[in-house]
Amino acid sequence: PQGQQRYQRNGPAYGGNQEHLGAWLQQHGGMSLPEQQRALQREPGFGRLPPQTQRQLMNRLGQIDRMSPVERQRTVDRIEAMEHLSPERRQQVRASVQAIRTLPPERQQMIKRAFRDLRQYPPGERERILSSPQFQSQFNPRERGILSNVLAVEPYEPAGLPPPFPGR
Repeated sequence: PQGQQRYQRNGPAYGGNQEHLGAWLQQHGGMSLPEQQRALQREPGFGRLPPQTQRQLMNRLGQIDRMSPVERQRTVDRIEAMEHLSPERRQQVRASVQAIRTLPPERQQMIKRAFRDLRQYPPGERERILSSPQFQSQFNPRERGILSNVLAVEPYEPAGLPPPFPGR
């Protein structure tokens, strides 16, 4: 059913009135984890989900509850950004996250370091850095595509650090 699809695709991102995860968590943010879990169980359509999906959603709420406030907000922002992508673009982002895991460990580390550095820049600047000659000499086209895809849902996190690729 349609309600089931919404829950399966986005976790508690949609309640009966199609709230996004951020709004749902704000509405329920003052509650303890058990209270949030009970509220989620009362959401329309939740009881019709397969037991495994229900457990995954409860576990996800627990993970979010254990995060620091900054980490929690980044996670909510990332999920919200994913929800605003087209289904095709969402699939590209997911495929890129999976592709990172298939790279040799040293390339994974380089990608992760570049990701941490690039998220400190606004989206337009990220793309400019990704297409810079210095960056292109360090990462092949596939790796640059992976970075571009995962950065598409990464919130901007200014840190006041020097550019990750001096001399650009």
